[in-house]
Amino acid sequence: MRACLSGLEDTNSPVVKIYDNVGCPLMTVTTHIKEPSNVDILVASYQSKSQDSSESVPEPDLREVEEIKSKVSTAEEEYRKCADVSVATANDSADVEEKMRHNESSLRFALYCSSR
Repeated sequence: MRACLSGLEDTNSPVVKIYDNVGCPLMTVTTHIKEPSNVDILVASYQSKSQDSSESVPEPDLREVEEIKSKVSTAEEEYRKCADVSVATANDSADVEEKMRHNESSLRFALYCSSR
């Protein structure tokens, strides 16, 4: 449920309309509280105030920007080193497997020759 102040009737009493969650009106209530005549609306004066956009967004600290760039560069360099190591390890593993196959073949050949 929600209530909405909709306006004034002839009696200068505000009318409150009550709606359900879907937006269908449930009831209308006329209040007996009269609006004081000496009330200032602060919202209107606040909205009319212009703001300088350059003051609302602070400039980034150049030292902080350089520090962050340096950290990113260091992290990228470390990543490249790790990537290079994994490629080298994969190449070394292939070389080791090839040498093992060659050694096994040589051992079989040696055993074959010695058994004759």
